[in-house]
Amino acid sequence: MVKEPDSNHLKDEITKLRSTYLRMIGKELDGMSLKELQHLENQLTEGILAVKNKKEQVLL
Repeated sequence: MVKEPDSNHLKDEITKLRSTYLRMIGKELDGMSLKELQHLENQLTEGILAVKNKKEQVLL
């Protein structure tokens, strides 16, 4: 039997995902360390490269 996640766990997960989303779009960056900012920059760079590669595939 699969245990249903409790509402507090789901609320915490929603809060975490919202924070991640806002950081990915350049909002709520205050309080982030240099290391966290560098990690975010690397994630965004990888994402941009993936989008550019997919765009090239579609155009060919």
